[in-house]
Amino acid sequence: MSSLITVLIVFAAVVAGAVLALLPTMAHFRREMALLNGRMDQSEQARVRANTQLLEARAQVESLQQELIDSKRNGAVQAASASSRAAAAAAEAKAAQVRAKADLMQQLEANDKSSQTPSGFADTQPMGTGFGALAAR
Repeated sequence: MSSLITVLIVFAAVVAGAVLALLPTMAHFRREMALLNGRMDQSEQARVRANTQLLEARAQVESLQQELIDSKRNGAVQAASASSRAAAAAAEAKAAQVRAKADLMQQLEANDKSSQTPSGFADTQPMGTGFGALAAR
């Protein structure tokens, strides 16, 4: 019986030693698990923030693309209106040039009519160079 008691005491000592060794190990692993759970929570929060920022960035890209399309469309409309204004201005300038030419022609014709000699022939000889001037020499 004493051997049984000795075996039980040794067994109890081994179990007590194992429990005493297990307690700090369990505490260590609980701390490690708590740290890992904290890191997991942080990574999950970071993932959620990243997804939120991704959605915001996509919305911004879409709005910028829409603005670009609108600005191109508005630019084309403005260019077309500027082109039509330029064409109208060119046509107006051409018409003004034609009117100015016609006015100049009328003025020249009026000057020609007032400078004509009464006989209806233009005097093309400079003064003092006619046949009479040659004969007098």
